[in-house]
Amino acid sequence: MDSLFKSRQPFYLFVLPALFSLALYCFLLPADKILTIHEAVLPHTTQMMALNGDLLIPKRTSESPWLENPPLPQWISLAICSLFDSCSKAWASRFASGLAGACVVYFVTLIGNFLFGRFVGLTGGFAMATSYEVFRYSTLAEDEIFLTLISILTMACFIFIVFRKLNVSRPPLRRFFFITQPSVILFLFYFFLGLCNLTKGIGFGPMMVLIPISIYFILNLDRIQFMTIFSIRGICLAFLVGMWWPLYISFTIPGAVDLWLFDVFGRISGDYNEITKPFWYYGPALLQATAPWFIFIPFGIYVTWKKAIAVKLSPERFIWIWAISLPFVLSFFSGKHHHYLLHSLAPWSLLAAIGINRVWNYLYTKQNLRFLIAAFFAGLVTCVYSFAALNHKSVHHNDGVFLRELAAQFPKGPFIVNLEMSDNLKGFQIMFYLPYLHTTGIHNLSFLYRRQLDWDTVYVVTQYSMIDEVAKLGKIIYVLTPSVFEKKSINEKTIALIKLEYGPNVPVYYGPEEEITPMQSMYRQSGPFF
Repeated sequence: MDSLFKSRQPFYLFVLPALFSLALYCFLLPADKILTIHEAVLPHTTQMMALNGDLLIPKRTSESPWLENPPLPQWISLAICSLFDSCSKAWASRFASGLAGACVVYFVTLIGNFLFGRFVGLTGGFAMATSYEVFRYSTLAEDEIFLTLISILTMACFIFIVFRKLNVSRPPLRRFFFITQPSVILFLFYFFLGLCNLTKGIGFGPMMVLIPISIYFILNLDRIQFMTIFSIRGICLAFLVGMWWPLYISFTIPGAVDLWLFDVFGRISGDYNEITKPFWYYGPALLQATAPWFIFIPFGIYVTWKKAIAVKLSPERFIWIWAISLPFVLSFFSGKHHHYLLHSLAPWSLLAAIGINRVWNYLYTKQNLRFLIAAFFAGLVTCVYSFAALNHKSVHHNDGVFLRELAAQFPKGPFIVNLEMSDNLKGFQIMFYLPYLHTTGIHNLSFLYRRQLDWDTVYVVTQYSMIDEVAKLGKIIYVLTPSVFEKKSINEKTIALIKLEYGPNVPVYYGPEEEITPMQSMYRQSGPFF
């Protein structure tokens, strides 16, 4: 095997795309941009883990489990934010995403170099780093980029095993991947395959790896190549790594399996209306996800199509299958989302790099001019992303500014946050920005009748449309809204701070606490009510 890696190239070359991407993703951190409601899920559940010490069950409140996804992203975020003692800061979770994105870029660079040589590896790494979808989710405090990292690690191990007998010169893997033994890489392949199931929805993560691999083997029907990756012990390892948490939760929290089945089959059948999209959705979405490099992909397809079709065990065929199979198979699911394409962007980036190589060699003969054009184009892309990111304000920006001011004005609350709103993720943003020690999240407004909430005067944060319901519990002293920051008028979905003084004759519930099921916690089912 060592004879295959005779050429020795500087190590720093293969780190450059990753270092560039880390700087690109993290330069926004000092700005501390307001979390969107989707971003707030990961930082808030991570903060809850840090406060209550329960590392196995992600929660939105001390009573409500949040079991949409397994907790590996929370563990990674908690480990990083604990290093800085900043689990209450948004930048810590965003730094974790940026670091994960940089690692993704590094392994895409290795894969490209291993399969197609140094130029494609380096160019593919830079293309991956600056693809719109990768940039977007590497700068957001969401869990999508963590599954992208684990799936890339899994695919890297698969490629290093299956294509290790390529008759080309490659630098030694131990210099970049730190190991060369196929048996160790095979172990890591199944280990990472199991980790895929701890990173995103149950069963979803492994699909992002097994779909292209399965189609590749089915189309090739090569028993020898298949046996290089097949291992009974490896399958058992993947099962143990990936299934211990779902099994633990299913025996610990009644109703968890119902939630997972609802999410999986709801995406297949179309019952999950929020993300139901037409069959052709991923076509235009791919143009956005691969921007601006999609203009070079046709050249990469032109260069590789002969080998992809004629040579069944070629890297070109595998890259084609990896790039096409995921969008194609996922198109048959009614539930679609553009961030699902993150897991197929590595091969598209490599095809773009091959196309760039073709254009590079065809159009220009003067080396200095080529590097000048490449530097200009890369700088232009970086400047455009940087300017857009610095000046972008999400639709939730004004709410976040409003919540920060509430936390500064009333540092000891007490705040009661009604989590049952038109957008059920809104509560995560509210809970994150209000002072944790003086904030209580309630499942719905009926929970205000519990004796545990024994303050005479509280600050209730809920939708503006629910003021009349809150008024039934006593006297409303005043109402504050973020309208001062908004150009539009108040509507029923506007968040409002209601200072409430409990009435003397309000009925109080003294019984045991109602158990909130996973389906109810995510508002897939109604209740419980007091």
